[in-house]
Amino acid sequence: MNSLPNLRVFVKEQIAKYPELEENIKGLYHLCLAEIAEGDDERHQVSLCRFDIEELIEDYNVSK
Repeated sequence: MNSLPNLRVFVKEQIAKYPELEENIKGLYHLCLAEIAEGDDERHQVSLCRFDIEELIEDYNVSK
C-alpha cells in the first residue's frame, strides 16, 4: 500500500472529495516526490505523505 502509484490514486481521490484543499494536498505530494528524488526511502515518504494528508483533512473537517 505504501507505493507511489497507490499514493497518486489516494491524492486524486482526496482532491475529488476536498477540492478546496487541492493546493495543500498537491504541495504535500510534491514534497514527498522531492524527498524521494533526494534519496529518502520511498515507503517512508509515502507513509508520511499519506499521514499528513489525512491530518490536513481531519483538521479541515474539525474547523468546518
